[in-house]
Amino acid sequence: MNGAPGRSVLLCGKAHIIHIIANQDVAVVTGVWRGQPEGKRALATDEMVETDGDARVPRPDEPLVDAPEYLISFLQRLNRDQMETALRASGLKLTGWRILSCLDERGPMSLLDLAELSVIERTVTSRLVDRLIADGLVSKQAFSHDKRISIVAITGKGRDLLRASNLGVRNLRAQLFRDFSDDEYRQLCRLLQRLKANAQSLRR
Repeated sequence: MNGAPGRSVLLCGKAHIIHIIANQDVAVVTGVWRGQPEGKRALATDEMVETDGDARVPRPDEPLVDAPEYLISFLQRLNRDQMETALRASGLKLTGWRILSCLDERGPMSLLDLAELSVIERTVTSRLVDRLIADGLVSKQAFSHDKRISIVAITGKGRDLLRASNLGVRNLRAQLFRDFSDDEYRQLCRLLQRLKANAQSLRR
């Protein structure tokens, strides 16, 4: 696969979208299969669109089920259901697990920051925190410099429950990424981070 630095080639078809990013002497290939019956998967290379740099305008006739936005939404729904199942034994819901995970990894923070980091609506986060406080899993106190701001922190009990629940989560993630190499996993994370940054820039 040859290409000039900073140029991209898109191969688009009904069954597959593959993105070849040419970067000097290295070509990185990423693609996502559209679900098809086993034994009937074919790489579609019937249309090729070349773009400049990282910019890419989606084709107006691109099938919805091939679009990255659709695939992300579809995977999000599947993962939510699978995570709820993995957490069931611990008694935690996915939203509660996310709040505990954020506090464990990042330390005490305001309700506003916690809602942003856990990707949960602020009003819902407030109710969830009150429930977790009642269960002794988190604590909340007023910020010393501004009594209007509440700081939330995970408790020892909350950390113990989180660690116990993470066993099921690790098993699920191992299955989800079982056929990904380390390089593929890191590449996927890098691409999703770029997509996240692009999406966040649209909010400004």
